[in-house]
Order: sequence, then C-alpha cells, then structure tokens
Amino acid sequence: MKEKLKVHQRVQLNILEGPYKGNYYGRIEDLVGDEVIVVALPPVAGNSPALVSVGEKINVFYWDSVAQYAFEARVINRKDEVTPTITLEKYSEVQRMQRRSYFRIQAGLRVVFNIERDDESTEPQYNEGQTLNISGGGMLLSTNVKLELGDNLPLKFYLSEQECMVATGRVERLEYLASKGLYRAGIVYVAIHENDRDKIIAFVFKKEIGLRKKGLL
Repeated sequence: MKEKLKVHQRVQLNILEGPYKGNYYGRIEDLVGDEVIVVALPPVAGNSPALVSVGEKINVFYWDSVAQYAFEARVINRKDEVTPTITLEKYSEVQRMQRRSYFRIQAGLRVVFNIERDDESTEPQYNEGQTLNISGGGMLLSTNVKLELGDNLPLKFYLSEQECMVATGRVERLEYLASKGLYRAGIVYVAIHENDRDKIIAFVFKKEIGLRKKGLL
C-alpha cells in the first residue's frame, strides 16, 4: 500500500537540470485530486526561490516510518508570491522503496577510500576502486587493494561533477577474484549525512526509471 500525500507534508524535490540542479526540501500547500500538487518552493542562496520553469521535470520523494516513495512530475505553474509555489503534475506511478532494503542499481563510480582498522594506527593511504552497484544503504566496491571483513572505509565518490559524496562504510561481505587480482566488497554505510543519502537515492531512482523506460527492469 502506498502512503498518500498530505497537505503540510515535507517532500524532497530533485531538480534535474539548470543552474539550481540538485535536491531541495519543500512543503505541500495544496492537493488537487491525486495528480496535481502545489508545493512551497524552497529557498536557495540569497533567499531567492529556486529557479524552475513551467515544463521542467522534477523527481519528488516523500516518506513514512517504513518506506520512501518517489514519482516523476512536471511543473505546470509557478507563482512568485510572499511564499513562492510551484504546481506539479504527476506523470509516473508512485514507486515504493523499502528503507531497510534500498534498491540497488549498477553504476561504475570512481571511489577514493582509506582503510581504518582498530588494531592499526597508520597514516592515511588513499586507495582507489570502482562501484559495481550502489544504493542508499551501501555499495559493492571493486578494488585491487587488499581488504578485510570489518574494515572501516572513509569514502569519497562523485554522482556527478557537482555532487561529491562523503561517507564511512564497513566491509560486510568480501570476495577475492584471484584470476583478476580483485576484491569485491559489500559495503554498508555506517556514517553518512542524510542529505547525501537522499542524493544517492535520487541518483538511483533516476537510473531505475531510465531502465524501466527501456524495458530492462
């Protein structure tokens, strides 16, 4: 069952293009049927409203205590008043994503990481690897650097040129491919800013929608 939107509910807006591309938080001001939503436009630098235009596409996320929901919407109206608003029309089905089992998507993102072990005190050594898949809860990391179960890895990786993610992950699963000299490590985020997690979820959702449109999911 999908949780329905409510007036005054907080939502996350993922603006896909333009100078204000990124993630913002807004509040539902009004609901017109099941398809049209009026959202208070979030402020950005200088206390000006984020510049979105009529016709622009936006991903919308909302959540309850057990799951996160997402859908695609199009801007059909904008009002620059005391409280600026945008009116959105849904044009995709609402997708339900369990918070406890984040949807993973294949993606090859460059990762720079350090290894922290409880029994060692060494200077940071910055290693590199690549994601094989990624989700809001963790990643599958491929690297030629030797890892061990339980290793804590301060991570840095980019979803785009502008979106740098910083987190700490723990190695929960490990496989060594001797023929390739590679380690495949299942990483769970143990420290990550929730705004960065939301950005990863938005990245995964965008990739998922693209695959569904191509009939690959």
